[in-house]
Amino acid sequence: NEVDTSTTWELIAYQVRSGNNQQPWAKISLKNNENSKIITEESIGTGMVDAAYKNIEKICGNFGELTDFYMENVNSGLNAQAVVNVRLKQQNGKVLTARYGDTDITKASILAYLEIINKAILSEKFAKK
Repeated sequence: NEVDTSTTWELIAYQVRSGNNQQPWAKISLKNNENSKIITEESIGTGMVDAAYKNIEKICGNFGELTDFYMENVNSGLNAQAVVNVRLKQQNGKVLTARYGDTDITKASILAYLEIINKAILSEKFAKK
């Protein structure tokens, strides 16, 4: 039996909102490619990325502790691309890393976290083989 290496969760859409007189909010729609279902969640958070990450965990589940989150730029100016790096420590002690770059910091953050979630799911599939 081959292990499925396709991406389980795929970003369909996201919306975020923040301001000096409102709580940061995010709405995320993800598609589960194993059953083709699209699930949408919305949350408030300490910031837009925190709210988005809460939605991802609501939809996908919790795969461990996010131990590192940082951004770096790969060029400069108004169209600079931010690369978001994340590190996840799984319950079994294994550490996974992911990164994603985009000119939209929120999008890069969401896709980096989704990448690490998909890696965690794949890791669990390989462990069961």
